[in-house]
Amino acid sequence: MLFRSSLINSLSQLPNLSVKARSSVFHYKGTDVDPQKLAADLSVQAILNGRVVQRGDDLTLYLSLVDGRNGNQIWGEQYNRKLADLISLQTDIAREVSRKLQVRLSRADEQNVTKSYTANVEAYQLYLKGRYHRLKTGPSDVQASISYFEKAIALDPSYALAYVGIADAYSAPGIELRPVEVIPKAKAAAQKALEIDDSLAEAHSVLGWIIFSSDWDWNAAENQLRRALELDPNSGESRSEE
Repeated sequence: MLFRSSLINSLSQLPNLSVKARSSVFHYKGTDVDPQKLAADLSVQAILNGRVVQRGDDLTLYLSLVDGRNGNQIWGEQYNRKLADLISLQTDIAREVSRKLQVRLSRADEQNVTKSYTANVEAYQLYLKGRYHRLKTGPSDVQASISYFEKAIALDPSYALAYVGIADAYSAPGIELRPVEVIPKAKAAAQKALEIDDSLAEAHSVLGWIIFSSDWDWNAAENQLRRALELDPNSGESRSEE
């Protein structure tokens, strides 16, 4: 399902909960690994499994939360929704998982976990398609991701995460353009995302990477990456720079 990475981002906002980065989790995509072995490999206590069936505009999502110590199912649920409810579905899942893990949320915590960065479902779907292509890393996919992010922004100019996607894509190793062409675009997109939402950890993280690799301003880069970690302690992308 295309919103897996977005769901990971939402769950990573849960207080006192360590969520593995998508780069670690997606390594097991499509494999049939015993939950206990998977939990041991990733050093986690629980595994969230999901399967999606789409028929036209109807979505059926099957979720299960498995105890990594003994393989027992902690919780399972089936969600039947319309494609137009995709944004609220992610919010409901994040809230339900926090409850089943008995994570106590303050009002501020719940707002962070259930935060939606756009109310436009079509823009959200375009963003997810952009993320899908960006994670493939090939030159044609990186270019495709930029196109999807730009289309999402055309529908919702205040979509901060889509600007982060553009910044990330333009600074990707797979981009087939000269640094002098892409770095200014990457930096401008990251700064635009922060203008819209200064509390967005991903925006601080990608800006830190850009400053680190292009400006060689170590202090400025460190400040951005530390801010990203303050906002999201589970940010693997930020931590890799330490």
